[in-house]
Amino acid sequence: MNEFNDFKNEMININNESNEKMAELFNNTIKNHVERIFEEKFNQHVHELVADKLEKFEHSLIKRIDKDNQNIHDRINQAGEYVVELESKIDKEFCNVKDDTNYVKSKVDTLEFNGRSNELAKFIHSKIHKSTGIKKDTDEYTLFFGRLNRELQKEIKDKYGINRYGLLPVSELEDCKKYINNWFPLSNYKSKYMQEYRKRDDKGKLPCTLKKAYDRYLDIHEGVV
Repeated sequence: MNEFNDFKNEMININNESNEKMAELFNNTIKNHVERIFEEKFNQHVHELVADKLEKFEHSLIKRIDKDNQNIHDRINQAGEYVVELESKIDKEFCNVKDDTNYVKSKVDTLEFNGRSNELAKFIHSKIHKSTGIKKDTDEYTLFFGRLNRELQKEIKDKYGINRYGLLPVSELEDCKKYINNWFPLSNYKSKYMQEYRKRDDKGKLPCTLKKAYDRYLDIHEGVV
C-alpha cells in the first residue's frame, strides 16, 4: 500500500512538473508573440511619424529655399539696377568733369587768355589795307574799312565756331593767318556798301560821321554809286 502511494505521489509530481514546463513554454510563446506584434506596430508607428515629420520638413525647406531664391533674385535685380544707376551717375559726372576740363582748356588756350588778340586784329587790319589800298583818316576808311573788317571777322568766327576772334585757340592761329592771307574782298564791295548807305540815307538813318563821308565820296565820284 505504501509503495502504491509513493508511486502515485511520484506520478503527481511528474505531472505537475510537466504542467509547469508547459505553462512556462506557453507564457514564453505568448510573450514573444506579443513583443513581436508590439515591435511591428511600434516600428510602423515610428516610421509613420518620422515620414510625416520628414515630409513637413521637406515642404518647409522647399518653401524656405524658394523664398531665399526669390530674395536672392530680387537682391540681384536690385543690385543690377543700382549698378546701372551708379554707372549712369558716374558717366554723368565724368561728362561734367570732361566738359569742365574742356571748357577750362578752351579758355586757357585762347588768344584772349594769352594776350594775343591784338596780334590777330593787327593781322586782319594789315590784310585789309594791303588788299584794298584803303588808308586811315580817309572817307573810304570811314565807309568801307569797318565793314570789310566785320565781314572778315564773321568768316573767321564761322569757320572756327567762336563768338569773337579773341576766343580763337592759340593752336589755330597759324592756320587762321593762312586763311586770312587767302582772303580778298568782293571786287564790287564799294558799290555794294554805297547802295546800302543810300537806302539808309533816304530814310534819314545815316549817322553823322557816315553821312559826311558818304556825301563827300559822292561829290568826289560825281554821284556814282
